[in-house]
Amino acid sequence: MRNDNAVIAQLTGLLKQGDGAGFWDVEDATLTAVILFNALHGVADDAVATGQTGASERKRRARALTRFFEQALHPAEDEDDSAD
Repeated sequence: MRNDNAVIAQLTGLLKQGDGAGFWDVEDATLTAVILFNALHGVADDAVATGQTGASERKRRARALTRFFEQALHPAEDEDDSAD
């Protein structure tokens, strides 16, 4: 799936660019892209399977995904930086 998935390929490129620019710290861009892609689809599939597709539920799930993605990509603070 990952080798011929255009979304994962594009996300991998984006993750590599952001890592190179210092926006986030990604050890393995391809694996991270697969994880993020599957997290998104898991949340969407769960919503459909459980019938939780109303507007407020979609917003709740979008917020949860946004927080997850931000935490997954936020560079870890160096110990020296946390003392400032």
